[in-house]
Amino acid sequence: MGSIVAILSKSASPSLDLARKMLLAAPHRGTDLAVKVCGVCVLGVSNTPEIKDSAISSEGSLMAAFTGRLDNIAEVTDVLGGAGFRPVSLSPADLVVSAFQAFGHEAPARLRGAFAA
Repeated sequence: MGSIVAILSKSASPSLDLARKMLLAAPHRGTDLAVKVCGVCVLGVSNTPEIKDSAISSEGSLMAAFTGRLDNIAEVTDVLGGAGFRPVSLSPADLVVSAFQAFGHEAPARLRGAFAA
């Protein structure tokens, strides 16, 4: 499994370098990094060359990092589509963003699997 990092900054300039440094502190989790900024928040993920199970998604003012396995992708996708919040892809990070748009703080209760988000 890859890794995720989140930094919420008190300033308007969150540190991308710090997020990368944090991810690289666990090289066994992967050195293929992705880092994104949304407002004063930085999210980052790492992957190994063999396993790409970590991703970042953002839409509007929402951003999500995901690592691991989401077991009920089909179910969540159907529920989100029925609620008018179809995700842009089947990536678990995209599903998390859409789930929070649709269900707010109740979104995690709808997700099943071994993951961190």
